[in-house]
Amino acid sequence: LSCMSSALVPKLQLGNQGSTGRRDSYFSNDANKKGDRRRFLAAAGYSSKEISMKQSLAFFAVVVVVSASSIALAADRVKSTKGTSTGKVVEMSAMEVTVEKLGAKTTVAVNEIISVTWEGEPSMVSTARAAMAAGRYEDALESLQKVKTDELKRLEVLQEIEFLKALASARMALAGNGDVTQAGSLMADFARKYDQNYHYLEACEYVGDLLVAKGLPDRAESYYQRLAKVPWPAYKMRSGVKIGKAQLAQGKAEDALKSFQAV
Repeated sequence: LSCMSSALVPKLQLGNQGSTGRRDSYFSNDANKKGDRRRFLAAAGYSSKEISMKQSLAFFAVVVVVSASSIALAADRVKSTKGTSTGKVVEMSAMEVTVEKLGAKTTVAVNEIISVTWEGEPSMVSTARAAMAAGRYEDALESLQKVKTDELKRLEVLQEIEFLKALASARMALAGNGDVTQAGSLMADFARKYDQNYHYLEACEYVGDLLVAKGLPDRAESYYQRLAKVPWPAYKMRSGVKIGKAQLAQGKAEDALKSFQAV
């Protein structure tokens, strides 16, 4: 390719010269509409060999771009506050996700993760995420119901679908548009089954919120306390505030005061 490129560089640069130079304006849309590309290249002074070389290079460039796109799609993608990591998720816990690409590993803390998309996940999962982001929870659930979970090849994708279903149900219930008991059951089941999923802490927080909404603040405390065990200040603060509110709902004013002061 290097020898071919060097032979063509002078001619590719002629588009910036005056009227005496040969131009690549023949690649404009208007010129292409007038006839065959080879005819216009020949009119510009290119030999048959040079024309074949240019077309080969153009085809090669398309193949490279398409191949790169295919590689990008055939990978897990972890989007975080610090950027996006693509590759294969090789480790996952309630605290972090590790992505491997070409032998190099990148670990992303859960408090920095914005989203994770999985290689091979059905298109309906992406559709559901978009609906969730727009606050259209019923549409999200409808999209997720269309996924044939028995055909899934990865447990991570199944877990993602189960969490998104629970999350949509929880948000609807907390807004007064759904069944709190049913939503709480879905989220609690997720937290119980998948305590090594990166959604685990978020699931615990929602279980606590749903228990408070159901009038069971005493049971909510234990879920909020799980957030307090992580090293991230924002999680500890949120946990302390929610524990304090749950204690107030139980009439434990002194305990609530201590929880608020610890924030």
